[in-house]
Amino acid sequence: MLSAREEQILSLIEQELVFEHPRWAMRFDRLKKKPSRRRRRRSGDDA
Repeated sequence: MLSAREEQILSLIEQELVFEHPRWAMRFDRLKKKPSRRRRRRSGDDA
């Protein structure tokens, strides 16, 4: 687990990168072990 400070720094970096380079959003999702929205949509849960 990350410390609260590390989370804060990462989220700031993420905001900057995603603003500049939207494709980074997927990498950050993977880093944070969040389930991919794409994967869910592909399996048809959201449809």
